[in-house]
Amino acid sequence: MISAHDLQGLRDLWQHLNSRLFRRLDPTQTGAVGRLEAGVLKMYVVNCVQNKNPEKVREFFEKMSGELQGQPDWKEWFALPFLPNPESNPAFVNYFSRHWQDSFMLSLHNFLAIVFASLPPPKLADYHATSSKIKRLREENDAMRQTLLKHHYNKAFLSILDYLIS
Repeated sequence: MISAHDLQGLRDLWQHLNSRLFRRLDPTQTGAVGRLEAGVLKMYVVNCVQNKNPEKVREFFEKMSGELQGQPDWKEWFALPFLPNPESNPAFVNYFSRHWQDSFMLSLHNFLAIVFASLPPPKLADYHATSSKIKRLREENDAMRQTLLKHHYNKAFLSILDYLIS
């Protein structure tokens, strides 16, 4: 979605991740989610600039200015559309480097891998384990029933013997 310059798709995907995955995270990890979201958005802007698509950069700031205006990380970014060579500006040079982009993508990948690994398995995937557990419990139940019946018959037999002997 970044390379396709699909801002709405990117925002929809992040919203989906927020509502389905990130809301379940420990509150200490919400800062990481916010930093990663900012990184994804910055990567989007950088990609638009690198692909010489100023219209998409302008569209980004028009649509996102309400959300980003009060955030200190984005203060300098509002000047980016007006700079002749933002990739050489000291405030942005790091974001245009292949090293930052690769490092960021690796961080995002690792974070998502940890999130997905910590999710409980879907109920459908747990079918085999649940089925095995039910079978084991039924067998255990049958064994207990047999023990009770045997105990009951033994008691009844002893009562009859007791009656006959006396």
